[in-house]
Amino acid sequence: MGATQAQALGRHLVAANRRVDLLFCAPRRRHRETGEALRRGIADAKAAALPERTAPLGMTGGTDFQVATHICPEFDEFPFGEILLSACGPQGLLAQEYAALLAELEGRNPLHDGRAFGRLFRRAMPLWIDGALSVSETFAEFSRRVRHGLGTVAAAAQALGPGGSAAVITSAGAIAATLQQVLGVTDDMMLRLCLALYNTGVSELRVRGDEISLITMNAVPHLLDPGERTFR
Repeated sequence: MGATQAQALGRHLVAANRRVDLLFCAPRRRHRETGEALRRGIADAKAAALPERTAPLGMTGGTDFQVATHICPEFDEFPFGEILLSACGPQGLLAQEYAALLAELEGRNPLHDGRAFGRLFRRAMPLWIDGALSVSETFAEFSRRVRHGLGTVAAAAQALGPGGSAAVITSAGAIAATLQQVLGVTDDMMLRLCLALYNTGVSELRVRGDEISLITMNAVPHLLDPGERTFR
């Protein structure tokens, strides 16, 4: 599903005449594979648009229109696995709630159930933000990391000159943290955004000097089939 969504986005960008001059990916395998699928979509759409007589001999569409990809560790996801384990483990602050959900689901892992996951996520994340959980990265450290990554990408986009664009492939947490910094919303709203973002949803930012402003958020014009609009 993720490859289908990313390829559809690549084709849509070409059809809408939207440039991607630089592509930044967070470091996880899922981020890199999303980037590969996006590039395939772009390549296939550009190849299909060429007159047959001008297409290079043997061109498959998958290698001739590559966009250079740069790994950007600053846009890695927050340590949600550690957060949930710390909160829901045997000695965790949500251990009883986790046990109740486990019984309710008749032994199925609550973290693999969409509704139960959302419930635990909403309870665990404020504990992390408040510093009540022992994990490898605090909320403040995560926010600073994403802010630094945003500055790096914004500078790279500006260096391209008028009309240039840089795209970032990352996860919901880093997207929500970016939107929080751009919009100045509360921590609670940042958590709500985490759960509301579509897979391959596009949020567009405009960079002018030191100002970064939000243009669109969570758009999925490339996902025409409602069955392709997923969250997690």
